[in-house]
Amino acid sequence: RLQKAREHIHGRCLICYADELADVNVRELLDQHKADRADLTFTACHAVPTNGGIITPANQITESWYLAVNIGFAVVEEECWKLLESSHGLADWINQCGNHLTTKVYFHGGRRATINSLQDLEFAERMWS
Repeated sequence: RLQKAREHIHGRCLICYADELADVNVRELLDQHKADRADLTFTACHAVPTNGGIITPANQITESWYLAVNIGFAVVEEECWKLLESSHGLADWINQCGNHLTTKVYFHGGRRATINSLQDLEFAERMWS
């Protein structure tokens, strides 16, 4: 999908996961992106606990680990498109840009829900009602 969109995009753009619902303040996201002079800024929710047998970057096993979760919104500059490969999803592309370009994180503290099932949809409806 990113490859198909690529030919229609010129300059900076906002990309969003189709299965993610969040009240991201896009103006704040864009302002931070500009202030950081980033090539790519993606959104993440603040660290959430992940339990059970996680191997840390230091090759140690820990019982709990806090992760910042990518929530699928990204502001990208035109330079980023040069690093997009046909096999990339958004997360792969963000990682590729992170290896070669200025890539920043915008932490979102608001509401969010990933909707991949009827149960997820029901959760999101309760959250926003």
